Amino acid sequence: MAALLMNPVTLQPGEALYVPAGRMHAHLHGTGIEVMASSDNVLRGGLTSKHIAVDELVTVVDFAWGTPTLRRATETAPGVWTYDTPATEFQVTRLEVAPGAEVALPECHEARILLVTRGDVTLASGAGVLELGQGDSAFLTAQDAAVTATGDGQAFLASPGIA
Repeated sequence: MAALLMNPVTLQPGEALYVPAGRMHAHLHGTGIEVMASSDNVLRGGLTSKHIAVDELVTVVDFAWGTPTLRRATETAPGVWTYDTPATEFQVTRLEVAPGAEVALPECHEARILLVTRGDVTLASGAGVLELGQGDSAFLTAQDAAVTATGDGQAFLASPGIA
């Protein structure tokens, strides 16, 4: 029944959605990156075999009708594409790394997470060099403020507390 209440949206490569708290959503197929703010109330709505807390779900779900707004990234530096969202808790950036180019990751004095979704990406900082392939991820500490990426691939970077 829950699936009938949802508004199906097909995303194309490079597109994104911002889903506010309390809004039911499901990822049906393909590759997607989901970043969410800190929460202690992730609830299942019935599309998985996991426990469903129906009474709690009904109290927190926003049942208002609305058409989701597709979001596209803006190139903010060479090879760096930033997704604009109303979230102040995080920022998501896509890195497009081409052979022979060096892409500077946006500087942040907080820990960050990077996920390679296509190809190979090599990260370099004062801490050393790390080679990553498709599906690999890296945890960048607050001390890794200046990081560059080389290779031939695509990666997503999640940064906290951008306000």
